[in-house]
This record gives sequence, structure tokens and C-alpha cells, in this order.
Amino acid sequence: MRKGSIQLVLSAVFGISLSSAVSAKMMGMPDIRYELFLDTQSDLSAEIRTLAEAGSPQAQVALADILAESSTIESLQDASYWYQQSYQNGHGVQRSVTSLARLAGQFDWLTDYNRGFYDQLNQTFHYKKNGQSVITGLEVFITYPDFFAQDQVNELIDLHESVCVDDCQPKFYKAVALYHFQSLEAAEPLFVEASETSTRAIRIYFDALPEEKKFERFSAFAGKLKANIETVETPSKFSVANRLRSVSSEFNQEVVFWLDHAIADGFSDAYAVRAEYMLSSPLNFSYQETEKVIQQVATVDPQKAKLLEASLY
Repeated sequence: MRKGSIQLVLSAVFGISLSSAVSAKMMGMPDIRYELFLDTQSDLSAEIRTLAEAGSPQAQVALADILAESSTIESLQDASYWYQQSYQNGHGVQRSVTSLARLAGQFDWLTDYNRGFYDQLNQTFHYKKNGQSVITGLEVFITYPDFFAQDQVNELIDLHESVCVDDCQPKFYKAVALYHFQSLEAAEPLFVEASETSTRAIRIYFDALPEEKKFERFSAFAGKLKANIETVETPSKFSVANRLRSVSSEFNQEVVFWLDHAIADGFSDAYAVRAEYMLSSPLNFSYQETEKVIQQVATVDPQKAKLLEASLY
């Protein structure tokens, strides 16, 4: 696929005609990636950036989505810029406000970086306009709770629970609201329920725990979640394993338990983490046990498996 053809595909996707023969058609990011996958020489972000710079809000939010996949400071700042641009003071893509709030909430520095944008937005945005704007309001609250009063948040949660069809997360929002307006202890039961399907609930609860006795409290939290293991989704299992692993330098069988359940669900990335954990606790696993897991890693990531095997030797 030549560069001109790529631009035609993207122009059709985002409704910007580069020629009179091109008509806009509805496609999502999976379709874009599929169309461009056939051309290994194409630079997806560069092609979309061209259209973003031409002023397409749809291209701008698509570019921001791509940049947000990176964890570098420069890419995340760039993603923030394009999310803000795509909103276009209410005349562009509303979803960009929601996506940026979710992204900004992952890093303290990024929360501060975008605070001015949301401070200004909060003065004019009508959060009760429709179902999507309600979710937007709740997502902004998750990242910037000090912008909201308790009554306002409770009203948004009630609206969300009553009208949502997709992306319904009332337990998650209620848990965060209880944490901010009452206490973490009051919110914990809802955090446990929300964590069955939400890795964000796990992250926010974990980050809210005081450093003193953090291991004991999160272990107890994981134990409550474990009681309903059948309803815990795979990403949550993996998230619990990683956080248990991070709060203790000593071997913890519960880490293996959660990783094995993620692996049993078909989450292949958990194999590499399990192998790393086994290598960090050589007295708890035999050479053969560790080698067997590394062989599983090799089926999905041969290069990673070679590094793990070198460590094993």
C-alpha cells in the first residue's frame, strides 16, 4: 500500500477528503490497524498526525489514543495535547475528555499536568446533558475529586446506574466516592466487589493504603477477593498478583496462586511474570519447574524466554 493509498484510507475514516472521489465512512481503530497492517513500511501515528494537524478532531483523538499506549513522558504529554485539541472547546469529540481523565489518573505528574484544562472545563461542562456526559463527569471526578461536591457526585452515580447501557461501573464509582467523602474502610467492601471486574479499582485501593502494614492490608483485601475467584476477571487476577509481588520481598505463595489462575484463563503474559518470580525465589522451585514455565514463555515471546533461560543457568 503506497503512502497516497494510506492517506486515502485514513481520510475516508476521519471524513477529510483529499480528493472528490473519497467519501467518509465509519471505521474504528481496529479497522484502521487492519488496513495498515498490510503495509509494513507505514507509520500509523505519522499518517494520522498529518490529518490531526489538518484539524480533524477524530484524527486528533485517534492519535492521542496511539500516543497514550506509550509510557514515556514525552508521549503522554503529546497524548494530553491531542486529547485537549480534539475536544475543541465542546465542538469536537467528547470522548476525548473521558479518555484523558482516565489516562491522567494513572500518574500523579500527569494529573497535575492536565489540572488546568479540567479546572477550566469544570466551570462550563454540563455533566448531566446525556448518558455519556454523566460518565465523563464521573471519570473527571475519579482523577480530580476536589472539583466535586458529594451531592453532585452522588447524583451523577444515581443517573449513571439508572441509564447506563455500556461501560456500567456503579460499584466502582460508589467505592471511590465513599473513599473520598468518608473513609477507605467504609469503601473497602465496594472496592472488593468492583475489583472483580475493574483493575482500576484495585489500583486506586492499593495506592490509597498507607505504607505502614500495606502488605498485611492488601493481602487481606486479596483474600476477600479470592473468596469469589470464579467471578474475578483475568486482568484483575493478574493485577492482584503484581501488587502482592510488589509489597513484599519475601516469597508469597499467593502471588503464584493469582498468576496460575490468570494463566489458566489463557493470559499468556502471566507466564513471564511467573518465571521471573520463580527465578527470584530459587529455593522454592526446582530447576525443572522453572524451566517448564520458561518453555511456555518461549511459545509467545522467544526473546524474553532466552533472557529468562540465561538467568536460570
